[in-house]
Amino acid sequence: MNILKNQGLSVVVLVAVAFVAGVALSAVLFFSLFRSDGDNTVPVDVAQESAVELEGTTDVDELSDGLAALTRIDNHFERNLTLYQNLSGLDANQLSELLYESLQLESNLRIVVQIAIVQRLSSIDPVTAHSQVEGLEPSLLTTIFADWSHRDVNEAVAYAKTLFYDQ
Repeated sequence: MNILKNQGLSVVVLVAVAFVAGVALSAVLFFSLFRSDGDNTVPVDVAQESAVELEGTTDVDELSDGLAALTRIDNHFERNLTLYQNLSGLDANQLSELLYESLQLESNLRIVVQIAIVQRLSSIDPVTAHSQVEGLEPSLLTTIFADWSHRDVNEAVAYAKTLFYDQ
């Protein structure tokens, strides 16, 4: 009987030690993942500067400068947030011009920017969006129809059928 008590006590102690070790490891991982060492922070003025550069502009050069400002934002979240905020105020013509200007960006940023532009353009006019992406990255076509089908699947399918029947 003493053996069972000792074994039971040993199991309880072992479980308690494992629990404490697990909590300590979790705390170490949590604080190491969310620790700010200053290398991955974005100066607020850079994000605000690029947000101002695209907002309310109609000039192609200004739109292009706004895209260039995005390259100075290292933090992906801040860059994407700034990009989407800026795109929300543009019309179809401005978006089309910006899509053309995005061809000047480096490849890894170009596809991110083009997808965002095409998402916004397809929410305004999916047919125009389709005409603008011909010859660009094939995944942009998928972006258009994914967005369009969420809004009006019947219209998206009907338009897609015309693409195959016209050939």
